[in-house]
Amino acid sequence: MTSTDNNLVGIIPAAGLARRLGGLPFSKELYPLGVENGKVKVASRHLLDSMAEAGASQIHMIIRNGKWDIPAYYGSSFSKEVSIGYHIAEYGYGVPFTVNQAYPFIKDKNVLLGFPDIIFNPHNAFANIYEELIKSDIPIALGLFPVSNPAKFDMVVMDDFKMINRIIIKPTEGNFQSAWIIAAWKPEFSYYLNQFVKRELSSKSEDELNNTELHFGHVIISALEDGLKARGVLFENGSSLDIGTPEDLYEYAYLLSFDKNNV
Repeated sequence: MTSTDNNLVGIIPAAGLARRLGGLPFSKELYPLGVENGKVKVASRHLLDSMAEAGASQIHMIIRNGKWDIPAYYGSSFSKEVSIGYHIAEYGYGVPFTVNQAYPFIKDKNVLLGFPDIIFNPHNAFANIYEELIKSDIPIALGLFPVSNPAKFDMVVMDDFKMINRIIIKPTEGNFQSAWIIAAWKPEFSYYLNQFVKRELSSKSEDELNNTELHFGHVIISALEDGLKARGVLFENGSSLDIGTPEDLYEYAYLLSFDKNNV
C-alpha cells in the first residue's frame, strides 16, 4: 500500500436507506460481493481499498441513525495506517448535506469522495486524480468514466485542456460519453460546500428541502458558476457500475462469474 498522507482523507456518504434494493435487512454498504483471499468482500470495501491505496490517512463515513452494523463491521481502523471515523447525518436532504457533516474534521485537508454502491476500475483511480489535484492550482479533480446509461449519472463535458465546462445531471437525451464517479478536492471546495449547505438550510423551508432532490453534482455546478475550476481525469478504458439496484447486482454477479471463467 502507498504510504499515508496525513493531509489526505476520504469521505464516504453511507446514510442512504437502500430503497432501490427493496429494503435489505442490513446496510447496503455491507452487501457481500464475493470472496477474496478467503474472506467475504463487501460493497464498500472496494472504495476503502482504493482510498487507502491513494494514501488517505483517515476515512470518514457518514451514516444515519440506526446503521450501527457498519461501525460494528469495520471498527475504528481500516488498517494500522488508516483510521475510520463515523458521523451521524443530521439532515436527510441529500448527499451534499451528508458529506458536509464531516466539515469540522476535514476542513483543512485534501479530500477524496466516492460512493459505496459504485464499483469502478482501474482500482488506482483515486491515486491518479489526487496526483492531478496536488500538482496544479485547481481546487477540484473529477474521475471520469464511460457509462452505458447516462440517465443514471452526472455526465461531464470538458475542453481540450481537460477543464470541466458543464455537468448535466441524469440527462434523458444528448450524446454524452463520460460521467464523474469519484472526486478529489482541496480545502477551498470544502469551504464552498459548507457555505452552499448553510445557504440551502437558511433559505428554504423543511418542506422545500424535502421536496428538492439535491445531488452532489449541483454543488459542483454551482462552484463552476462561481468561478472555481475543476479538471477531469478521463479513464477511457475504465469501467464503473452502480450496484444500487437488483438488476445491477445481477449484472455484477454475471461479470464476476465471467471474469473467473476466463482467468
